[in-house]
Amino acid sequence: MPEYRSFIDDGVQIKEFEGRVNGRLGSFPEQMSNGKWCADCVLNDVKSILKIKDLPNSLNIEMMLEGTMNLANMVIEQFNNGNPVDFLIFLDKSARNGAFMLRTLWLELNKRGEIPEGVKLPEIKFINIGKNDDRKHESEAALTLLKLKYQDSFRGKKVALVDEFVETGNSLKLGLKTIKSVFEPREIMGVQHFFSPPHWYYHDHFKMVEDIDQQYCVNTTFSKLDEANSEQIISIYRLMSDLPRDNFNGHFNGNVDLSVRDILNILKIDPVNYDIVWDYIHIAGGFMTVPFWNENNKSTSKDYRRLLKGIVVKAMEYRDKNGKSFEL
Repeated sequence: MPEYRSFIDDGVQIKEFEGRVNGRLGSFPEQMSNGKWCADCVLNDVKSILKIKDLPNSLNIEMMLEGTMNLANMVIEQFNNGNPVDFLIFLDKSARNGAFMLRTLWLELNKRGEIPEGVKLPEIKFINIGKNDDRKHESEAALTLLKLKYQDSFRGKKVALVDEFVETGNSLKLGLKTIKSVFEPREIMGVQHFFSPPHWYYHDHFKMVEDIDQQYCVNTTFSKLDEANSEQIISIYRLMSDLPRDNFNGHFNGNVDLSVRDILNILKIDPVNYDIVWDYIHIAGGFMTVPFWNENNKSTSKDYRRLLKGIVVKAMEYRDKNGKSFEL
């Protein structure tokens, strides 16, 4: 299995390590009947039912499969070491497809009885963190909304933060720092999923979700909300969290009670921007993404998920026929 990068917070600083996972699931076969890894065969079996134009090549397919098997082995290794991972938090947007591949692979392995007894796939969550993301990490309002989103889910638990590809490590380091500060997990580590960018990395329309935080990054309403304190943002959250966006789409309406109206006035937010206030609350100040709004992107991303599922399922079938290799 390829080497991977991980990041451990030892309480003083975040240290980076490179190593190998000593898993027991094995890898995908290197020798097929034609004498080479047959990722092309896997792709040919699934692409005929799809309309996707930009298909991954053989090397990218092999890398995505190996990385996902590597991540599954990491989960098992941590369990065998007596320190199981409770949560896998994947970084949106790009790591989300990796989470889908892991779920699909885990299901296929479980069907074959390859998951050791007692080992369960950790609960999967998502958080939107990028390398140029300092704004929301410094905002009391955004951090409060993130806390409200996941409550005490991670407190006292072991968390692995997963990035699809690590270049500088800044996204993982920033995520480790924020999650540790906001949620106080028992232990937290950062993990690289793939050793090079996966196929979807350069294709935003394959990623299922979008980052409206970036659309508003220079918007004054977001900036004003960033300046709210915890008490103010919680008051707005309680009113708006269960109300539809259309109620705030440019209208000052009866759903806004006097206390929230006062807060919005203090923050100098114009009533015509209440739809942006709604967005800010529902994406936790930028820590969450939203599903695609564009119907073409929705359809394309769904087809892409079918492609990823087909790749995993067909690769496992080839693996059944040709045996599995162990590189420990």
